[in-house]
Amino acid sequence: CYGKGTQQERNVISIKVDKGADSGDKIVMKGEADEKPGFRAGDLHVFLDVDKHIRFQREGDFLLYKKRLSVKEAFMGFEFPITHLDNRTIWVKHEGVTQPGARMIIPNEGMPITGGG
Repeated sequence: CYGKGTQQERNVISIKVDKGADSGDKIVMKGEADEKPGFRAGDLHVFLDVDKHIRFQREGDFLLYKKRLSVKEAFMGFEFPITHLDNRTIWVKHEGVTQPGARMIIPNEGMPITGGG
């Protein structure tokens, strides 16, 4: 303690990160920061920096998957599987013409909304 009344200690802290958490989100761990004799321990603030995914991109709560179509698929329609983040297979199907840059929305398959249960 070198006469300071304190000593350094190393702790391992487990942090629960909710599904859907994103870069810049903050998790506060009450009472887990430094402390001094006669004072309560401070709060530890953890800021998230989420890595990019190889197949998906995130746009807010939307999860984007880009697929290049052949000319035949663009004019006649297509059907293909996507392996979702939780390893479920989702089949995407469209009949007829697809315009360049078109987006399809698959309801309820985006990012979980934090705090949403």
